[in-house]
Amino acid sequence: MRNFHFLIFILLFACIEQSLSAQVSLSTLKSAGVNSEDDLRKLGVSKEQINKAKEEFFKKQTGLKKPVKTESEIGIDNKKENIKEISDTKIEFKNKNKYKKDSIYGHSIFRDGAVNIIKNSDRIKAPDDYVLVSGDKINVTIWGFSEFSGEFVLGEAGNITPHLVGRINLKGKSFKTVRKIIKSRFGNVYDLKNSQISIELSYSKVISVNVLGEVNNPGTYSVPSLNSAFNILSLAGGPTNMGSVRSIEIRRNGKLFQELDIYTFMFSPRSFKDQFLQDGDFLIVKTRKGVVEVKGEVNRPGKYEFKEGDKYSDIMKFCGGLSTMANSSSINIKRVYKNQLKMFSIENVLNGKKDFNLINGDEIEVLKISNLLRNSVSIKGAVNTPGFYPFFKGDRVSDLISKSRGVTYEAFTLLAH
Repeated sequence: MRNFHFLIFILLFACIEQSLSAQVSLSTLKSAGVNSEDDLRKLGVSKEQINKAKEEFFKKQTGLKKPVKTESEIGIDNKKENIKEISDTKIEFKNKNKYKKDSIYGHSIFRDGAVNIIKNSDRIKAPDDYVLVSGDKINVTIWGFSEFSGEFVLGEAGNITPHLVGRINLKGKSFKTVRKIIKSRFGNVYDLKNSQISIELSYSKVISVNVLGEVNNPGTYSVPSLNSAFNILSLAGGPTNMGSVRSIEIRRNGKLFQELDIYTFMFSPRSFKDQFLQDGDFLIVKTRKGVVEVKGEVNRPGKYEFKEGDKYSDIMKFCGGLSTMANSSSINIKRVYKNQLKMFSIENVLNGKKDFNLINGDEIEVLKISNLLRNSVSIKGAVNTPGFYPFFKGDRVSDLISKSRGVTYEAFTLLAH
């Protein structure tokens, strides 16, 4: 407030007529009702004078010269800033398009948030296939004829030791199997025929997993062990454009433990078994190798990664097969052949075979059938239902008239053309 009053004093000193003395006190200004720039404008002070006074005020306060922008200049600058923001948005949009264009099918499952991360290590519900590790906590509750409640932590050896029940080894077993074992062991001590039992995972141990290779955010991630390899890979931003979705290695104790194939998960989910990781595991995304692009009349055009041994029929399954308007006899393939880019028809490549192997860089295009309707005739004029009708070899004009529900009473039946 003090600085503002000082500004008012300068403005009055510089701009107001000589009838107001330069020695006017702040109390006098306040009593005169001068509290803002609007008040000064009412006294006849122009915008230019106010801006000049602001510059003088800035000099006195800092000893530096800083030009004060007028409202029109500020408006122009705002427009420039807006244009810059719009340009940035456009650039970002183009980058997104390029990002998608260079991607292969399967990348989006990680980039679009399709895989959720389990952040809490407690208050969780474990799936049946979750494999227990040391540090996990299991809660067992029995109610009814028998009463029991207890929480047990898996030790380093993977054992829990409930009172009266004895030691139970659970490490490395699926949660579905664990429930069966615990129910069986507790059934030897408690009357479970007349009671109910609840077995839940109350805490999942936090593990550290190293994510390396062709991922957007490589590093070491600490997460509850209830997260699968897919969850952790999603946390790391998923594979880069050069990253494979069909060759993701899980390494444990320096050895290859399992290789994940996302296409198996996407196209054969029943046969796919996701893998839960252990503390110190390495998740390595390798560089993609073979890529083929499918264009034209297929249900899911795009770029697909193939592994050694994959054939043309496999890629057609990945892209959802031919569309309704596809011309199955007009399928062309561009491929690099003897250091030249050449086009082949599907018949050339098959060469009498039912299938063929793919080559990296192949581009398959399925052409569209003609929109021309081949077997139709039209009838117009004095018939009850004029329009187009299917035509088959041997059909007569009388058949067409019959299909159109006959002539009207106005029809001149001696003449038709």
